[in-house]
Amino acid sequence: MNSKKENEKEIYKELTLNVSIEQLWNAWTNPKALTQFFAPVVNVELEVGGPYEMLFLTDNPEGQKGGEGNRVLSFLPHKMLSFEWNAPPQFPEIRKQKTRVIIFFDMLDNNKSRLRFHHVGWYDGIGWDMVFDYFSKAWDTVLYNLKQFLEN
Repeated sequence: MNSKKENEKEIYKELTLNVSIEQLWNAWTNPKALTQFFAPVVNVELEVGGPYEMLFLTDNPEGQKGGEGNRVLSFLPHKMLSFEWNAPPQFPEIRKQKTRVIIFFDMLDNNKSRLRFHHVGWYDGIGWDMVFDYFSKAWDTVLYNLKQFLEN
């Protein structure tokens, strides 16, 4: 574990979608929906401590497939979801530690919702900076794919 104190750095994204809050919530909590915009293979059980795993590199050996070993931390249906997240396999030292993703779901009206996305739990260091930069771009792609999936 990194003994340094977490810094206050965070990745923050916000996205307004022309869908109901139920559709937006379902996209992040239903394994079938998650495979449509996030990862080809998912293992998600919506319960505290349940898995929240996104497998991108399915031919890789165990432990090198992507978002493995991550767990649901907490949730309030249609309002908030939080889960652990780890670095991709190309960052083995950073990968040993977990960051956290917290997503807030806001109903704007019956067919319009806002997602407020926070990725927190970062430490200082060159490796951590590289992973932060990686996810700053990667989450843009995930959210773009989410919007395409839900609005098309």
